[in-house]
Amino acid sequence: MERGIRRYCVGDLVFGLELSAPYSFMEYSEPVMERIRSAAAGILAPVLPTRAGDEVPTRTFVRSRDELTPQTTSFSVDLSQYEPFRTGDGTGEELFCLRVAPDFPLPDPSEETLIFDVTDTLPSYRVCSRGEETVFRFLTASGSTAAVLTISADFSSGIFIPVAREGHLPPGKAFLFYLNMALMVMYTYNASLLGALLVHASVICHGEGAHLFLGKSGTGKSTHSRLWLENVEGSGLLNDDNPVLRFADGELWVYGTPWSGKTPCYRNTSRRVSSIVNLSQAPFNAVRPVKGIPAYSFLLSSVSSVRWDRKVMDSLTSVLSRIAMEVPCYRMDCLPDADAAMTCCRVVESNESNESNEQ
Repeated sequence: MERGIRRYCVGDLVFGLELSAPYSFMEYSEPVMERIRSAAAGILAPVLPTRAGDEVPTRTFVRSRDELTPQTTSFSVDLSQYEPFRTGDGTGEELFCLRVAPDFPLPDPSEETLIFDVTDTLPSYRVCSRGEETVFRFLTASGSTAAVLTISADFSSGIFIPVAREGHLPPGKAFLFYLNMALMVMYTYNASLLGALLVHASVICHGEGAHLFLGKSGTGKSTHSRLWLENVEGSGLLNDDNPVLRFADGELWVYGTPWSGKTPCYRNTSRRVSSIVNLSQAPFNAVRPVKGIPAYSFLLSSVSSVRWDRKVMDSLTSVLSRIAMEVPCYRMDCLPDADAAMTCCRVVESNESNESNEQ
């Protein structure tokens, strides 16, 4: 069976994706390639964070059918959001490889032991063990299986199996939502063991550093980032939902990723972390520093993790403890107004300036 493989580097960690026929990697027209090259160079994307209630923009660099090439078929998989992170064969050791294998037999549910299921997010899924493997079953809105991901015991390889309906495989566009989730799961497993964390945060670049905004779903992370972009000169959006955090040369850095929630911001760039701010809605704007256990608590709730695996959790705990003690963390009560952005900027950057002077 015909196969194709591409490699990507996210947070300085390399992984592979293999497609088997009839699926193939989409080829892109020049207008699309121009956007991809811009994102690969880390250039600021002309997008604003998508807030609750906003119309959700297309999450791809392909803006219309007019931009498709003649080679495009229904089984062409649009992975343009990954293309800014594409790398060559000689770039680093491969962290994992995920293979899309429509010919692979589906695992028998009777051989699986349920670990837990998630029903309050999209896509819903069930996590099971099968011998030494881990099995994710991604579910449709009606509860049927849309795709299955099996992960090897050492996390280094995964098989993604799209489920045929009435004898027909789903087109590439139909299963891409689940494939994105599968790649994030594989990345989370492997990167966590190396001290790299995928976090739910919106990230603003300002000056030489970056500020991460955390908070419960619906708190207003994207809204707050948008307020910075509109009111704080020199601000830029690095990622709006799933950046990577990791320490390098004694400092915490944040990296753009192919995953950015509803906002198509896939910049291949990184910044030193200047602050991490946990947001809460309130009738006023106030920022206060936190450290230690309080900071660890809100960091833990924002990290994508494999909480049922001891090795992963041990590594995650170590990194989060270090962040909570070494990186400036804050809690902010805020309104969705311009003063919130200005207040936040004034406090976190004045504190950073004071710390630099003390050093």
